Amino acid sequence: MPQKNNSQDNISQSGNAGRDLIQVAGNYIHYIQRKALIGDWGAVMIALVPLFLFLYGGIVAGQQIVRVFDSSPNASSNASSNGNVEAREIGTKPSPDTSQNNLHERCVTVITPELNVRTKPNQNSGIVGALTRGAQPSTTGETADNWLKINAPYEGWINGGSIYTQPCEKPLPTVASNPTYQSTANTNRPEPTEATDISRKEAEETARQVALQQQREAEETARQAALQQQREAEAARQVALRRQREAEAAAEAERRRTTCIVTISNSLVSLMSEHDTFSRELTRLPAGDYTPIQHTIVDKGFLGQEAWFEIEVNGRTGWIRDDSWTLSDKSSPCP
Repeated sequence: MPQKNNSQDNISQSGNAGRDLIQVAGNYIHYIQRKALIGDWGAVMIALVPLFLFLYGGIVAGQQIVRVFDSSPNASSNASSNGNVEAREIGTKPSPDTSQNNLHERCVTVITPELNVRTKPNQNSGIVGALTRGAQPSTTGETADNWLKINAPYEGWINGGSIYTQPCEKPLPTVASNPTYQSTANTNRPEPTEATDISRKEAEETARQVALQQQREAEETARQAALQQQREAEAARQVALRRQREAEAAAEAERRRTTCIVTISNSLVSLMSEHDTFSRELTRLPAGDYTPIQHTIVDKGFLGQEAWFEIEVNGRTGWIRDDSWTLSDKSSPCP
């Protein structure tokens, strides 16, 4: 009875210690919250230091525990088992496992798409034929490592691994009445494996990527060629425009050299009905070049002489004075 009371006391004391620890943790969190609410971040940072140290210690202790488990024999065997599983998942051919072979079976069924029959019990010997999926060859009971000797439909050796064959549902003393096999006496094809399928898929993907790259390069080359043609066409158009402007300028220079042309830049020049300043105004002349019909000089007596040009504008014929206020320029053939 005293021993029972001591156990109860120990349990009670453990419970009290746990409650005290929870209370201390709650007070610690409330303290940090109060300091954060009043903006005392220095006190908050100092209060968080023990928490960070506690968490860091827990992480280090967890890593030590993981290392201890990893170094145990069970962990090593599990890692080795996981490595074998991963090797099978990525398509590598596992090493033969004689514990799973079908060497003790007198009747086996081919489960791989195609299984070669060889002259000797090794991968480098010649091929005398091939069995397809579902074939049940007649075995002699003779074995060598991982190989079975058969005498029908071919006489030779087949790989008896569990990835190539499996036991028949019932023994067959003779070959099936309609065996499924094909002759490959003149070929030397290896047994198909998952690695072969993966290599074929990788080759197909590589070919597809190469084709896409070639297509992109061809499209980019065509686009650059089209842009170059556009640039050359634009350059040719600019050259043609420049030559046209040069030809027009040359023609205008020739016309000014041989023809009297007057230039008006003053927008207040009027076309008069007579060669007289006080005659009737017909219209205002816009700025530009004009080709006079005739030139005349009018004697104004004691006021001197006035020179006038007769021009035609929009079907109206009139006169403008030949002076510097009216004309801004005139070609050399003008009087």
